Amino acid sequence: TEYHSRPIIKIVPDAQSAMTIMDYSGRVLGMIGGAGEKTENRGLNRAANSYRQPGSSIKPLSVYTPAIEEKYAYWSTRVKNYGIPHYYSDGGVGPVNYGNDPGSPDSYVNVQKAICKSYNTVPAQLLKKMGYELSFKYANGKFRLDHLYDVDKNASSLAVGGTSKGVSTLQMAAAYATLETAVNITTHTVTIRLQIQADYI
Repeated sequence: TEYHSRPIIKIVPDAQSAMTIMDYSGRVLGMIGGAGEKTENRGLNRAANSYRQPGSSIKPLSVYTPAIEEKYAYWSTRVKNYGIPHYYSDGGVGPVNYGNDPGSPDSYVNVQKAICKSYNTVPAQLLKKMGYELSFKYANGKFRLDHLYDVDKNASSLAVGGTSKGVSTLQMAAAYATLETAVNITTHTVTIRLQIQADYI
């Protein structure tokens, strides 16, 4: 018998990470563009220039904010905890909640619980009610998630964050900051020049 040796474990590059910390006035207080030791100048900054699918973190921006602002729903509004028809290419009902829980056509939950439990069914139902155009207008326009495209005008992208390209952590930090200030997104400030007199040090 002849044996051939081959590696059992596939070696893959180390996982990467990125983070942006921003205050409510748009000042970037901290940014991590990647994991590991810095080895080059002007290298890839994943916090600002890498775009990834946001998943459930898009729901407050693309669904709940427009739904509440445009009076399609309120904090206490009860919404059907069940998917929408034709979510899947075969015409099936979706999306499902965590743990592959489809919910039920007879089940209703309020918006507060849907946000706390990060249900997928409820934002899909709200999208069906208010329309993809309004949701897209808020996400792409008001919140400036400008790597959302016409192809993202669907429940997979806007209700559960399965976008075609994605968002950066810088974009998401800026978008979420507006929820506290209730104003439009302002230009990000990364560098601030501080002038301090010696007498005050």
